[in-house]
Order: sequence, then C-alpha cells, then structure tokens
Amino acid sequence: MAAGALSLVTIGPAAAQNALPAGASPLAGSARVNTGSLPYRASFDMQELLTSYQPPEPRIIDLTLRLALKEPDDLAPDAVPPAPPLATIVGDTLSHPIAISRSGYFLLPYLEWARQERAVVAFNMPTLSNQLQTAWTIRLAPGQALSYSDFGRALDEMKAVQENIPWYRFGLRQVRTSTQDGLKACFAGRDGRIEIDGQTVAATREDGCQVIPFDPAIAARGAAMIVFVGQLDTVTLHDAVK
Repeated sequence: MAAGALSLVTIGPAAAQNALPAGASPLAGSARVNTGSLPYRASFDMQELLTSYQPPEPRIIDLTLRLALKEPDDLAPDAVPPAPPLATIVGDTLSHPIAISRSGYFLLPYLEWARQERAVVAFNMPTLSNQLQTAWTIRLAPGQALSYSDFGRALDEMKAVQENIPWYRFGLRQVRTSTQDGLKACFAGRDGRIEIDGQTVAATREDGCQVIPFDPAIAARGAAMIVFVGQLDTVTLHDAVK
C-alpha cells in the first residue's frame, strides 16, 4: 500500500434469472472462470456502508475503491501499468465488466443477479485476498479548478467520515485512523502542473503524481484558487506530510 495514500478494508465471508440483465454476458457453461478472491456481495455492502458515513450532499469528496495488489513494489499504484487493470463480476451463469481507471480506481454497481449467484470480483492481476483499498476523490469545478476553501472542506469531510465509523468496525480500522492532510493530482502526461492563483506550486512527486499539503495560511486568504493544468486523471486526498 502506498504510504498515506490509501486505506485497506477487509471484506467479510461472502438461481440465475431467465432474462439477461443489462450489461451482463452469459458464461460458457456453468463453471466459474478466473473467480479471484473478492466476494461481490460483501464488497458492495462495505462500499455502501462507507458511503453512508459521509456527510449529506452537497459534498466535496466521493468514495472510490482500488485494487490491493499482492506485490505493490512491482507496480507503483499510480504508474502506467504494463497492461490496463481489468475487473469483472463473475457469477455461475453471468458476468459483468467493471469500469476501472488506469490507476485502479473503481466502484461496484448494484447487481441483483450477482447477489443471488454469490458472484465474485475477478481482476487481471494478483490482488490481496479479501481486501480492497479505499481512497477519496475530490470533486472539481469546471476548468479543473478547486477553491482552497473547498480543499479544506474536503479534509473536514474525510474527518467526519472517520468520526462516524464505529470502533467495532474492525475491517474499517485503517480508514478510521488514516492521516490525510493534502491532495495528490495524477496527470496522464508529464507536463501537468498545479497552480495556486496562477503561480505554479512546488509539489512533491510520488509515482509520477504531484502532492501538495494543505496550508492554513493560504486558506486564510479566503479566495485562493487551485487549478490543475494538463490532462488530469485523478485528484485524491493524500498524506502529504510524512
């Protein structure tokens, strides 16, 4: 796990329909293929539980899941992988592809047939058994902009989620105790940059991404604006001060 960037969550233990659901494909025969190790139902329920701990709308951050690689040192999470990460929900008779980003971020759709068939989530690369990573993406305004006040609000929303997680949710312990005091911007190319009020920020580079800490002095100015210049992939909360 990349230090400070993500939190691991532990997933608990985990009659086909006559009509083919939208987006699903029938499997050849009844045997499962490439079943992986992540139970769909428990994973989706965990996703919904974490989402329920967020403050009401309007919000600045959104939950996203991320695959937890067995050998993260062999593939930096935000580096361009040798092959694009792929995921499929696989049941006894049906399968459904999952939209997944270059960096491995995704969300699980609700699929009733997958719950009935006790489907699994299969990946095209080795992942940790019964574990996922979580991250918080930041909503941006048009023009890939973020007010500095909303930067601070995003961090406050993350803290609110942590306060709402009960102590007995042991599988969410890392989410509840993680420290995030900055943001990480990942660009598709090497020419991306972060600007504050038109001035390029001296960001720390991690896995080809750029990390900046939250600065209360800038926040005190009130109207400061962050702009992400270049082809942007993701902006997430991050532990910027180690």
